[in-house]
Amino acid sequence: MDSLTPGHCSGPGRPNGHRDFYALVSYIPDPLGTYLNNLRADLISGCRLRSHVTLLPPRMLRAESPRLVEELASRLSRLAPFEIALGEIEVFETTGVIYVAIERGWKQLQEFHSVLEEGIFWFEEYYPFHPHLTLAQGVEGQAFEATLDRARESWSRCPYSRTFLVEDLTFVRNVDPNRWDTISEHRLVRGGGGAIPPGTEKSAPIPAGVGEPFSPQQPPTR
Repeated sequence: MDSLTPGHCSGPGRPNGHRDFYALVSYIPDPLGTYLNNLRADLISGCRLRSHVTLLPPRMLRAESPRLVEELASRLSRLAPFEIALGEIEVFETTGVIYVAIERGWKQLQEFHSVLEEGIFWFEEYYPFHPHLTLAQGVEGQAFEATLDRARESWSRCPYSRTFLVEDLTFVRNVDPNRWDTISEHRLVRGGGGAIPPGTEKSAPIPAGVGEPFSPQQPPTR
């Protein structure tokens, strides 16, 4: 069943540049991750974004990065790895975003979001949190149905297991329309996790990184 949840945020952009956009994501491990990356590139020409599930959608935060990383590591230390099973291709009807539904692991993603979004990570999100894996967006007119059909057909032929373990999380910051910075990486372990010291922040252009470009009028999407 198609969802009515928009899935991607829209609204006012960065106010006077005094806050940065941050997000927390989990990249899909290989070989499934590579298959989904290639599927995205096939659906949207030139798309080289890594497939991921978002735990904290993009949000403007006032705290400095070291404080955010410290607090994030503390909260994640109380959380354990869990499995996700991907379901079928669905559509957010209000935005036309084509995505893979979460068949198992929905409850855990909601719980993670609830634990992580409070305090210094709080942000008034534009839409209710709806765990999913984006495949395509911005497709309009007659091309939309063809893209949706191609997505469903390709996904039905995926030779890899749709189940994977969520244990590595990446905290990222969007600093301009063409780049996300990896702020910290976190490993979930049973009995306690923590941040992987990043040394210096790693910057990468979008094709090698994690984010999608955004305009000054629209926050970045995950």
